[in-house]
Amino acid sequence: MTWTGQPTPATAVYLGYGKISDGKSIKVTVPESTTITAGKFYLLDGFLGVAMESVTTGEGKTSEVTLSIENAEYETDQINTEEAFTKGADVYWDSNNKHLTTTATALYAGQVTSAKDSNNVIWFKLAPRVITNADALASFLRNSVQAGLLAGAPTNASTHADAGAFDFNVDIEPGLVKVNNVLKEFAAQANFDIDNGAESPLSEAKPDIIYTVVAAEANGVVTMVPVAGAAAAADAAAAPTTAAITAAVGHANWIRLFNTKISRTGASAISQTYDNSVRPSY
Repeated sequence: MTWTGQPTPATAVYLGYGKISDGKSIKVTVPESTTITAGKFYLLDGFLGVAMESVTTGEGKTSEVTLSIENAEYETDQINTEEAFTKGADVYWDSNNKHLTTTATALYAGQVTSAKDSNNVIWFKLAPRVITNADALASFLRNSVQAGLLAGAPTNASTHADAGAFDFNVDIEPGLVKVNNVLKEFAAQANFDIDNGAESPLSEAKPDIIYTVVAAEANGVVTMVPVAGAAAAADAAAAPTTAAITAAVGHANWIRLFNTKISRTGASAISQTYDNSVRPSY
């Protein structure tokens, strides 16, 4: 039986293996006991993107969330606020602190398009994909200790006197370092000057201080620069921050070589330790 307006017969053909979506967002798994906040960046299932909704999972429960992973420009305050984030700087994902950083990690995330403002907000272009290994390795090869340059006890022991003169030194092994792709070979350094002066920064109330020695490059020349942290109560001293080092050096082309901690043990006595593990690693 037919009638007026009867649909024209048609055959549905399944093409298969075609385009599913524009690829600007993707469903990913939210692990158990995890809170996802809409508008924040997350690394899930190997994808870095912005959560499009808020999700909370309980113990033993998982869920899904939509991540925006479009290769586009984003605004965020989810950054290491101690770093400068200048326009054009490469940014990476810090999986431990769940924020963006300009310190190279294994996860390259994109490039700053508008520098950090007074509210610690940046704009950045998200990379087409989270690039692992290759970019981090390239950054490491441009900025790393190639050999040696380990710190140890000075030939002439460091000295201190309460409210008096002080002279802090280290011995440094010979070695090679590359900073901003500039290679420099250093001979062995005996009694490398960490700090000295007429009035020691150490006291009975603040007996500890940590110095960081960095290799810094400027105009094609690499030098070693000591930077002081703040003197503090026993076991409370911290190494100088990234921002403090950048301010002391005057630019961001530097890498850490080692820390040395100096502790007052008496009115005219100190002890000194060395940490060579702070240098870049891959």
